[in-house]
Amino acid sequence: MVVQTGCQKAKGYACVWCNGPPTPVCSNNTCAVLAYNPYREYLTEQGLGEDTMIVSSTDGRSVLIDYDVPKFQFSCSDGAAILDGLPGDDTIGLVGLARTQVSLASQISSSFNLAPKFALCLPSSSEKGLGDIYIGGGPYYMPPSPQDQSSSLIRTPLVVNPVSAARFSSDGAPSDEYFISVQDIEISGKRVSFNSSLLSFDKNGVGGTKISTVAPYTILHASIYKRLVKDYVKAAALKKIKRVTSVAPFGACFDSRTASKTTTGPGVPDIDIVLPGNAVSVKLKLSGSNLMVEVKKNVICLAIIDGGAEPRTSIVLGGHQLENRLIEFDLSTSILGFGWARRTQVSLAYQISSSFELAPKFALCLPSSSEIGLGDIYVVSTAPVSSEGAPSDEYFISVQDMHVLIQGQLQRPQLEQGFQDIDIVLSGNAVLVRLKLPGSNLIVEVKKNVICLAIIDGVAEPRTFIYCLSRRASTRESSSRVQSKYINSGFHSLSPALKHKLLSSQAILN
Repeated sequence: MVVQTGCQKAKGYACVWCNGPPTPVCSNNTCAVLAYNPYREYLTEQGLGEDTMIVSSTDGRSVLIDYDVPKFQFSCSDGAAILDGLPGDDTIGLVGLARTQVSLASQISSSFNLAPKFALCLPSSSEKGLGDIYIGGGPYYMPPSPQDQSSSLIRTPLVVNPVSAARFSSDGAPSDEYFISVQDIEISGKRVSFNSSLLSFDKNGVGGTKISTVAPYTILHASIYKRLVKDYVKAAALKKIKRVTSVAPFGACFDSRTASKTTTGPGVPDIDIVLPGNAVSVKLKLSGSNLMVEVKKNVICLAIIDGGAEPRTSIVLGGHQLENRLIEFDLSTSILGFGWARRTQVSLAYQISSSFELAPKFALCLPSSSEIGLGDIYVVSTAPVSSEGAPSDEYFISVQDMHVLIQGQLQRPQLEQGFQDIDIVLSGNAVLVRLKLPGSNLIVEVKKNVICLAIIDGVAEPRTFIYCLSRRASTRESSSRVQSKYINSGFHSLSPALKHKLLSSQAILN
């Protein structure tokens, strides 16, 4: 068995002879390696060093015990050029995570005999905070969700580009970067049409899809980019999102005031990257803040860039699209796992509960819109119940049924002019429970002597009508209808079929 020296593992190629006294950067007979700044494409020869590194163990939730990693290999630079152009004011170096024996993950997993896998969660570029890196596998607990994400990752095979594009690689060597196979791209569920041959490697290793934290934004081959932008602008227009003048280097920008707000960013059309999964295709969903970047006041842009007509890689999934999302690289099985984009960590509840180490819960009591007063918020969780593992960062419950209850003779005038209660039937602890909506929560006064059932049609187009009653009508006459256009998105939204049944029930009961 041939035992590799540290220099051989790092693919050192010579010895650096220093004229001066030994320094932390170089000493006589130091192994020479190449240090590379990908942002400036700056390449320099530096000495290979060894030192002890301290790492922390974790149970996925908290830091446990610190351990030493002896003989950890690295290279230093005594020049400013190697740091030029790196993002962040306080950046002092680069961490290598490629398929090499001297990457951070490889050295640490080898030292502790861990599984050859690592996971990243990059922080949002718009927030101040640190990211996470896990080496050796899960569990992965990403606040504010209480669930281990390792059991719900979207998994797709990692593929090897047979030809390396690195400037300092040997001829014919395979790439040490990370590639995946993309089958399709969809916008709001509709396929983007382009030349699918661009998704495969040619004999020179050109084409395919790469995962890159070096590229700040996703980069597409020009022919893919032009078609995607065209289709995306159409999809945005259907959501009444106004396009504005583009801001370089982006090709599609919008008025942020015309997009709805969600807890993961602007309510813009989703983009799905369709990937091969285990027997069936899976989708990497890009939405909200993973798709948009704010370039100036009231202007957001699609964070995807034109890579030109002859890029080496057809699709480069960049850092912005990977932010706030757990990504696991399992090198033993050549599988890449994507977690759902996590909830924003700048929400009021999250920041307060994190600051005081409170349980991840919160409670609201909203004041009546017809009264002057303040509501209450109690911060105690943001633990959501997710709908079938969906990537939404909104909150879901399981509705079993919806009932309009007969109260007999209307003996409670506070139930507002003959309206019956509506019960939302929910799953409880072993038994069903009911969320009762009395009249005061069901109607809204839209003008003098006119009140409306505060439930709107949930169809895709906003030209909807709601059921209105006249306050002047008697109980027997209260089923008369007054057509009224859509008033406020704060009202309950129902499918057309359910809305029809509900209105019919109200008319009969009244």
